[in-house]
Amino acid sequence: MTPAKAFNTWRFKQALLLVILLLLTPLSSLAINSDVDDKLDEIYIAESALSPWNSQLQPWGQYSGVPTHNGTMPPHGPNGGPGSGSVEDVTEFGIIDSPTVNWVATDDFDGADAYGSVIADFSASITATSAAIERCGFGELFGVILTSDSGTSTLSIITGDEAKIAWEVDLGQTEVIRSTPMITDIDGDAKPEIILVYDTESSLEVEVWSPELSCSESGWVKSGHENEKMWSLSESDYSIGINSPHFPTSQSNHKAVTQPLLADLDLDGDAELVIAVVDRNSDNPTVVALTLSSSTPNDFDWEVVLDRGTHPSDPSWGMLDDDSTAIVLTTIDSNSGNMWIWRIDGSTGSLDWERVSVSGTDSDSDAPRLRLPGPVVVQLDNDAAPEMILTIPTDANGRTAGNGARFVAMEMTSTDEIFQFRTPNGYSDSQPLPIDTDGDGIHDRLCWVTWYSESSVSFNRKGMAGCHDISSDPPIKEWSKDMQRGSGNDNDEIGLAPPIWMDINGDSDPELIVPFGKRLWAFDGEDGTSSEVSDGWSSPLGMPNRVWSAPAVADMDNDGTLDILIGDTLISQNIADFSPLSDGRGISFNPSQPDPGDTVTVTGQFSNIGTLDNEDDLDVVINQNGNEIVRQRFTDVEPVAPSGNGGPYTFSVDIIAELGIHSFELILDVNGNLTEAREDNNNAIVDLSVVEPYEAQIDIPNQIPRISPGSTEIVTVSLLATGSRTEDWTLSWDDSNLPSGWSIAPDGAQNNNPNLIPGIPQNFDFSATVPESALGDDNSFIVLTLSLDSDPSISFESILPIEVLRTRGLSIVGPSGLDNTNGFGRPGHVATAWMMVENLGNAYETTTSIDWTAPSWGGNPTLHESSGTEIFSLNLAPGEQKELFVNLNTPSSIQFGSVTTTTMTMCIGSGDSTLCEDLSVNLTASAVTIEQTHKRTLPNMTLQWSVEGSIPVDGVMSWNTVSANMIHKRLGMEC
Repeated sequence: MTPAKAFNTWRFKQALLLVILLLLTPLSSLAINSDVDDKLDEIYIAESALSPWNSQLQPWGQYSGVPTHNGTMPPHGPNGGPGSGSVEDVTEFGIIDSPTVNWVATDDFDGADAYGSVIADFSASITATSAAIERCGFGELFGVILTSDSGTSTLSIITGDEAKIAWEVDLGQTEVIRSTPMITDIDGDAKPEIILVYDTESSLEVEVWSPELSCSESGWVKSGHENEKMWSLSESDYSIGINSPHFPTSQSNHKAVTQPLLADLDLDGDAELVIAVVDRNSDNPTVVALTLSSSTPNDFDWEVVLDRGTHPSDPSWGMLDDDSTAIVLTTIDSNSGNMWIWRIDGSTGSLDWERVSVSGTDSDSDAPRLRLPGPVVVQLDNDAAPEMILTIPTDANGRTAGNGARFVAMEMTSTDEIFQFRTPNGYSDSQPLPIDTDGDGIHDRLCWVTWYSESSVSFNRKGMAGCHDISSDPPIKEWSKDMQRGSGNDNDEIGLAPPIWMDINGDSDPELIVPFGKRLWAFDGEDGTSSEVSDGWSSPLGMPNRVWSAPAVADMDNDGTLDILIGDTLISQNIADFSPLSDGRGISFNPSQPDPGDTVTVTGQFSNIGTLDNEDDLDVVINQNGNEIVRQRFTDVEPVAPSGNGGPYTFSVDIIAELGIHSFELILDVNGNLTEAREDNNNAIVDLSVVEPYEAQIDIPNQIPRISPGSTEIVTVSLLATGSRTEDWTLSWDDSNLPSGWSIAPDGAQNNNPNLIPGIPQNFDFSATVPESALGDDNSFIVLTLSLDSDPSISFESILPIEVLRTRGLSIVGPSGLDNTNGFGRPGHVATAWMMVENLGNAYETTTSIDWTAPSWGGNPTLHESSGTEIFSLNLAPGEQKELFVNLNTPSSIQFGSVTTTTMTMCIGSGDSTLCEDLSVNLTASAVTIEQTHKRTLPNMTLQWSVEGSIPVDGVMSWNTVSANMIHKRLGMEC
């Protein structure tokens, strides 16, 4: 089977995209379906602003899994499962071709109470200790079941692998709860809530529970969760169950109960609750809807009274177009057998179809027997709108063949009938199963289950299952098979649970799996022959209690293969699965912390967490550092509880401990000759660290402590025992190397005589002080010593460095105090400009580079002291200033007034602490120059300049000191 290929022709409507996404994609088969699903998701996201609520966020979150009730299954196939790969990489689950009862969660004679099974993912709701992650539900799914005893009901969450009760609450006095729990995240915290709908003697109850699961090495904390109820709503006018007109049913205290529905009624991305109830006062069937949120509701969103019929069916949901949905259900008159179909607008509660009679009903005063199946929303043609299939449950001629229950197909957008047919015999308490066998997106097969009494004088019951080809007009029966009663009492042998399909043998038609009575049957998709399904399904599987609960399907035990949950019973593939003990317990050592030279017993521990004994010898080995040190063969490895009575299996070997870290690996089925559910859990690797008994270390801070001059800082060191013994140690320190004025001492009440546990560090705080006079490049250290009290000769040292917090700054300016300077030079002589460099930091600095940009005059600028000595690098004390001169040869041919510019970049430090400053130098060609070009002086000082230049031909050279801004008060000039 492949997914629908006809979708491409319909994409002109956004409505069709949504219909396909929410209604049709579940129809096609499994793993093959996933590619088309992805494409449809992409189309939907691109063309729709809103994302409707996804009913499959939970593995199987309500009755029949999805609100259309159309038989959606997880992706699976005969070649699915992990194979030799990892379960985490599984995209197509394995199938069940050799079924077995994996576990039974309760010891109740009738099993769980609800008429449906659900499977939930509570991984986000689990709080577990780090040492018990795997034992506390890692990778597992959970069943949610209801049980009762003496009128008191209990809600329980069951682990998928071991059937342990992880969480439960007492619901108090109730009628037997037949309505299936529902699972969804109401408040958006990624933790799912459980919605319950049930009757008490006086009212209809709606409750929302928000489970918080807690687990440790000792197991699950299953009780004490009564305060985790989010809210409840009580309505005394309504009941979800009504007395059955069928005498054997009513006498056994069974009521006709409907199944509540979760669906996105207004396509806003949130699920609403829909319930078909009966008014206790008027006896009118009524449909109510309720918005789900974290706040307690005051009333229902809408209530629709149905004024025809005595018993309502389960409601179903369908999407009519891109912005409207509908709720559909039927009612039946228990006195006449007449039936009506009703359609209600999902968003408003408007009654779109009122009192539409269903044709082909029988005169019957005995229906419904146990429940009235609801419509199934399907796709039967190439138009965008969905269709539905109704169940007329009555058998007109009783046990006589020829006139069994009838199925009627109708449009959902009109009251037009598409087809109807009768089953060969029997009454139908369960909805039919539509299947798309060729993957074109259109349902072409309808499978069904009926039951009847074999005799008018006894309650011996018999079942019948079959499939019709509904692509033909009229539909053609492909096959039907009888199902004989099993070991149950007369009342058990009823076909109440709907069938499911599974592609078991890879043929063109999927197989049909049918719960009936106290057995689980499988029929080949092509002709209904059970022996053609597989050897394991050639005869029905006996069940521990009656199978009235609708199945739920998912990989509950995290082995990559589907499981079937029916009430409190899990059916799984009959196969072994060998695994080391969980949570790192596959390899153990005795002693656990050996000293060098000790004899160590290395023990491998594993169990069979599957459902079948090993069919051949199991060889296991332990390797040390890649070398095999022990091998053992096990001939009989029985599964552990709850699937069997086997326990952990162990084997050991003694080694001599050697100093170092050693890797040990446990390998199960080392020869690879056994078939298992999965192989990715066949090994465990554990490291053993062998150290001296008395080892310790002092860990200093990752960053060297740097303290600002004149301040005190807290310096923390960590004391750690790295040996194998817990002992008392003493910390001492030597501060004799500290300079004068530096100090270090314990900060307050510190324990310098700690008891050190291996692997657990203890901190020790020092208070370190540096004097104000300390320079930024000053540093020192203290010696820390950790000595063993019982043997002081065993000690370990560490050096704690302490540095002064270094500040770094560099200033380069010209005469104006800015980052530029000007100079002059006569052609053929040296042009000179003045500059000053200052160390702004608190430590000695040495320049690491002095670079120049190329001047237009050519040549290379140089730096000089006032004495004329060329400088290639500078050494500056903190706060030191140094006057320097930039020299550049002035070309002989240069024109007077010509200017060249160069930029000097001077850097100190290196790496991330590099600091660079730039100075722009402008040099001008002049006929006359003055040396020095700039002088810094104090008042009352005599200054001299040397004027150099060529005297003009007229023999006169003059300058204007006023224009040069050199005439000031009390400033004298003479030449």
